[in-house]
Amino acid sequence: MAELMETIAETEEPQVATVKGGERAFVPFWVVKAGDALYARSHLGKAGRWYQEATRAGSTQLRVGDRLVDVDVEPVGDEYRAEIDAAYRMKYGHGPTEQFVAPMLEDDVVATTVRLTPRG
Repeated sequence: MAELMETIAETEEPQVATVKGGERAFVPFWVVKAGDALYARSHLGKAGRWYQEATRAGSTQLRVGDRLVDVDVEPVGDEYRAEIDAAYRMKYGHGPTEQFVAPMLEDDVVATTVRLTPRG
Protein backbone atom coordinates (compact mmCIF):
# COMPACT_ATOMS: atom_id res chain seq x y z
CA MET A 1 0.00 0.00 0.00
CA ALA A 2 2.83 2.43 0.85
CA GLU A 3 4.39 1.86 -2.57
CA LEU A 4 1.08 2.60 -4.31
CA MET A 5 0.61 5.78 -2.27
CA GLU A 6 4.12 6.93 -3.24
CA THR A 7 3.40 6.23 -6.90
CA ILE A 8 0.22 8.29 -6.75
CA ALA A 9 1.97 11.10 -4.84
CA GLU A 10 4.86 11.22 -7.31
CA THR A 11 2.63 11.29 -10.41
CA GLU A 12 2.53 14.88 -11.68
CA GLU A 13 -1.12 14.76 -12.76
CA PRO A 14 -3.02 11.58 -11.99
CA GLN A 15 -6.51 11.46 -13.43
CA VAL A 16 -9.78 11.17 -11.56
CA ALA A 17 -12.96 9.54 -12.83
CA THR A 18 -16.02 11.61 -13.63
CA VAL A 19 -19.12 11.24 -15.77
CA LYS A 20 -19.49 13.57 -18.74
CA GLY A 21 -22.49 13.37 -21.02
CA GLY A 22 -23.39 9.99 -19.57
CA GLU A 23 -19.93 8.61 -20.37
CA ARG A 24 -17.21 7.84 -17.87
CA ALA A 25 -14.15 10.02 -18.39
CA PHE A 26 -10.91 10.76 -16.58
CA VAL A 27 -9.69 14.30 -15.97
CA PRO A 28 -6.28 15.40 -14.69
CA PHE A 29 -6.05 16.76 -11.16
CA TRP A 30 -3.41 17.38 -8.54
CA VAL A 31 -2.67 15.04 -5.65
CA VAL A 32 -0.20 15.77 -2.86
CA LYS A 33 1.13 13.81 0.06
CA ALA A 34 1.18 15.42 3.49
CA GLY A 35 2.21 13.27 6.42
CA ASP A 36 1.13 9.71 5.65
CA ALA A 37 -1.93 10.64 3.58
CA LEU A 38 -2.85 11.73 0.06
CA TYR A 39 -4.95 14.84 -0.53
CA ALA A 40 -6.64 16.56 -3.45
CA ARG A 41 -8.61 19.76 -3.97
CA SER A 42 -11.05 20.84 -6.64
CA HIS A 43 -9.65 23.84 -8.51
CA LEU A 44 -13.27 24.76 -9.34
CA GLY A 45 -14.27 24.70 -5.68
CA LYS A 46 -17.48 22.87 -4.83
CA ALA A 47 -18.68 23.27 -8.44
CA GLY A 48 -16.09 20.73 -9.63
CA ARG A 49 -17.81 17.69 -11.13
CA TRP A 50 -15.29 15.12 -9.90
CA TYR A 51 -15.48 16.64 -6.41
CA GLN A 52 -19.29 16.48 -6.31
CA GLU A 53 -19.40 12.91 -7.58
CA ALA A 54 -16.58 11.62 -5.36
CA THR A 55 -17.84 13.21 -2.15
CA ARG A 56 -21.40 12.08 -2.82
CA ALA A 57 -20.26 8.49 -3.40
CA GLY A 58 -17.47 8.51 -0.80
CA SER A 59 -15.15 6.97 -3.38
CA THR A 60 -13.80 7.35 -6.89
CA GLN A 61 -11.25 5.85 -9.23
CA LEU A 62 -7.88 7.24 -10.23
CA ARG A 63 -5.85 6.53 -13.33
CA VAL A 64 -2.15 6.53 -12.53
CA GLY A 65 -0.21 5.67 -15.64
CA ASP A 66 -1.76 2.43 -16.93
CA ARG A 67 -3.19 1.51 -13.54
CA LEU A 68 -6.72 2.09 -12.23
CA VAL A 69 -6.91 2.59 -8.48
CA ASP A 70 -10.09 2.64 -6.39
CA VAL A 71 -9.90 5.18 -3.56
CA ASP A 72 -12.07 6.19 -0.64
CA VAL A 73 -12.75 9.92 -0.46
CA GLU A 74 -13.12 11.74 2.85
CA PRO A 75 -13.65 15.52 3.06
CA VAL A 76 -11.24 17.19 5.50
CA GLY A 77 -11.71 20.90 4.76
CA ASP A 78 -8.96 22.99 6.32
CA GLU A 79 -8.06 20.49 9.06
CA TYR A 80 -4.49 20.06 7.78
CA ARG A 81 -4.35 23.24 5.73
CA ALA A 82 -0.80 24.37 6.50
CA GLU A 83 0.74 20.97 5.70
CA ILE A 84 -1.32 20.49 2.54
CA ASP A 85 -0.67 24.05 1.33
CA ALA A 86 3.06 23.42 1.80
CA ALA A 87 2.80 20.16 -0.14
CA TYR A 88 1.09 21.96 -3.06
CA ARG A 89 3.80 24.63 -3.07
CA MET A 90 6.57 22.02 -2.97
CA LYS A 91 5.18 19.76 -5.70
CA TYR A 92 3.64 22.29 -8.09
CA GLY A 93 5.15 25.67 -7.15
CA HIS A 94 7.74 25.75 -9.93
CA GLY A 95 7.96 25.71 -13.72
CA PRO A 96 4.79 25.74 -15.81
CA THR A 97 2.48 24.82 -12.91
CA GLU A 98 3.69 27.60 -10.60
CA GLN A 99 1.06 30.10 -11.72
CA PHE A 100 -1.75 27.70 -10.79
CA VAL A 101 -0.67 27.08 -7.18
CA ALA A 102 -2.01 30.32 -5.64
CA PRO A 103 -5.64 29.56 -6.63
CA MET A 104 -5.28 26.10 -5.03
CA LEU A 105 -4.56 27.82 -1.70
CA GLU A 106 -7.66 30.04 -1.69
CA ASP A 107 -10.40 29.44 0.89
CA ASP A 108 -13.09 28.22 -1.54
CA VAL A 109 -10.71 25.63 -2.99
CA VAL A 110 -9.29 24.66 0.43
CA ALA A 111 -12.88 23.92 1.49
CA THR A 112 -12.87 21.04 -1.02
CA THR A 113 -9.83 19.26 0.40
CA VAL A 114 -10.33 15.50 0.49
CA ARG A 115 -8.21 12.63 1.79
CA LEU A 116 -7.72 9.87 -0.78
CA THR A 117 -7.19 6.40 0.62
CA PRO A 118 -6.38 3.66 -1.90
CA ARG A 119 -8.28 0.40 -1.42
CA GLY A 120 -6.48 -2.92 -1.29
